[in-house]
Amino acid sequence: MENLEIGLATIRQSPKKEGILELIARQSVIKKWEILQEAKLDQDEGLVGDIWKTSDKSQPDTQLTIVNCRLMTLIEPDKSRWPLSESQLYIDMDLSRENLPPGTQLALGTAIIEITSVPHNKYENFAEQFGQEALKFVNSSIGMQLNLSGIHAKVVNIGTVQVSNIIRKMSDIKFNRDEDCPNKPFDKDFRFFCSWSGGKDSCLSLYRAMQTGAIPSYLVTMLSAETNLTKTHELDSRLIEAQSQALGIPLRPCPFVEKRYGDYEKAFLTELLRLSKIGVQGGIFGDTEYGLSLTNTTCAKAGMKAWVPLWQVDPIAAFNEFLDLGFKSIIMCCSNSKLGKEAIGQTLTKDLLKFIIDKGIDPLGEHNEYHTFVYDGPIFSKPVQFTKGNIKRVGDYWIDELKPAKKRWFSFS
Repeated sequence: MENLEIGLATIRQSPKKEGILELIARQSVIKKWEILQEAKLDQDEGLVGDIWKTSDKSQPDTQLTIVNCRLMTLIEPDKSRWPLSESQLYIDMDLSRENLPPGTQLALGTAIIEITSVPHNKYENFAEQFGQEALKFVNSSIGMQLNLSGIHAKVVNIGTVQVSNIIRKMSDIKFNRDEDCPNKPFDKDFRFFCSWSGGKDSCLSLYRAMQTGAIPSYLVTMLSAETNLTKTHELDSRLIEAQSQALGIPLRPCPFVEKRYGDYEKAFLTELLRLSKIGVQGGIFGDTEYGLSLTNTTCAKAGMKAWVPLWQVDPIAAFNEFLDLGFKSIIMCCSNSKLGKEAIGQTLTKDLLKFIIDKGIDPLGEHNEYHTFVYDGPIFSKPVQFTKGNIKRVGDYWIDELKPAKKRWFSFS
C-alpha cells in the first residue's frame, strides 16, 4: 500500500483539460478481452463488438467504462494485462468528480461521450488480478474522491476513436453563439458553393439561393476516403455525380480520412481555401437548427460569407414547399427507433409528412431521424437514374444502398 500511496502524486498530476487515450479494450463472445488500436463508438451498441449490449448490465448509462491509465501503470506495468480490470477506455486524464462531474461531455476521435452518474466499482475479481492492496487503494476515501475505480459514460455522437487521440471537454471547445451570427441572402451574381449532401435540405437551400440571382459555382460534398460514400448520408458518390450533371453544377468531391474530432472541419476548410482562390465568394448550407455559428466561422477563415436559407424555418412549411415546387425524393436512411424500417425507400409525399408528424419527430429530420436522396425537380435538367439496393442495418439505422441505374430508370414516385 505504501508504494501505491507514493504513486498517488503522479496520479494527481493527470491533465484536467486535455487527456490522451492510451489503450482501448473490449470483451467479446469469442475472446474474453482484446486490445484494439481503433474502435467505433455507437449510441445503440456502445463500443461496437463489446458484449455490453447483450449483458445483463446493459443500462444505457453504463455503455463505456473508463479508468485512469496512471493508476493502471502504478498497479500493473504490463499493459497487456490492463483489460483484466474490466474497463474499455484507458485515458491519461483526471477522472475525479470535481473535474469530470456527471453530464460532462468529452470529444475523442470523431465521437462525443458523456460521463454518467453510475459508479464503476471494483470488486474481488479486481483483487484476484491485481492484489488486495490495489483493491483497497482504489476503494479508499482518496481513491473514491479521484474515481480511481473508474467511471461510466454513454455515447452521445457516434464516431471512431484511436489510441493516442486527444480528449477534450466539449465545454472547452469554443463556439460562437448562433444568434450572434449573420445570415443574409446573397446578392445577384454572387458566386457561391453549395454544401451538398444529396438530400432535400441542401437541395431546397440551393433552389432558394438560385432565386436571388446568385450564381452556383460548385457543389461540395465530403466523402469518406475509405468507402467513397458521403459522410452525412452514406450515399454512393456516383449518385452525387449524377445529381451534379443533372443540375449542371460542377462537383467538388472532397474525400478525407476522419480519425479524430475536428478532422472534418479541417478538410472542409482546406477545400474552401482552394475555392476562395478561384473566385468563389461564399457558401450555402442546409442546416435548420444547428450549425450557423460553425458555418460562419469556417467560411470566414476562408474569406467567405455563409448563408443558411432554411435557418429556423417552419419545418412543415419547408417540407410542403419542397413538394409543391415539384422536387422528388426518397428516404434512403432512417432511424429504426424513431421511424421504423417501413419508412426506408418511401417517396416524400404529404401522406408521408403526416406519418412523420404522427411519429412525433422533426418533419425535416433535423435530429438525424431520416435522410433523403433527391432525384428530380425544377432545377434538374433530367431525372437522376438509380435503383434501390440492399437494405442494411447499421446500429439504429436502416440504409438503402442506392445505386446508379445501368440501363433504365425505375420510377419510385
